[in-house]
Amino acid sequence: MSSDLSHETGRRSPPRILPRAVVLAGLLVLICIITIEIFSPQNWPPNWLQRKRQRETVVARVEAVGGWSVLERACAMLVETNRSNVFIYRRWHWQYTNELDGPLRVLQPQEVRFYSPDVVSNDLGVAVVRVKIFGIHSTGGNSSPYYGLEFVFGSNAHRYRPPPNGGASGIGNRRFRLITNDVYEIF
Repeated sequence: MSSDLSHETGRRSPPRILPRAVVLAGLLVLICIITIEIFSPQNWPPNWLQRKRQRETVVARVEAVGGWSVLERACAMLVETNRSNVFIYRRWHWQYTNELDGPLRVLQPQEVRFYSPDVVSNDLGVAVVRVKIFGIHSTGGNSSPYYGLEFVFGSNAHRYRPPPNGGASGIGNRRFRLITNDVYEIF
């Protein structure tokens, strides 16, 4: 006697198509949801692709200026001329901002900040020039992720690590990577 025969009537039981159909329908729905999420205008382009493009753009701008050493000298000059002061440049704010000249202008930053260790103390006594190049938050849309550079000066520069600057996507950084001597990319 076959295993699919009913013991009571001796007839074959109906095939179990329903559970398979439910599983296949569930998989189809899951695939549709994943596809919609991946290609949704709010999620495209993904952060990893934007970060790749941001790095390529910054490298091109650095090369156009003459290299990292030229930018380091420009930041060192900014530190020297503002030794006991605060320097803030913001591209979109016409009030309360300094002018930006030379190689730093070629980077097309959104913001450049320098707080002298004489004004804002830090544990290492280093001078840090923070250059925000990309990043903007978009409520309900695709935010452009934060990307910037930090140039560090002082005898303890080798011990400095950029701190996370929290905030919503596009506003703050959480990670860093050493690019050259005392220059970090922050993202």
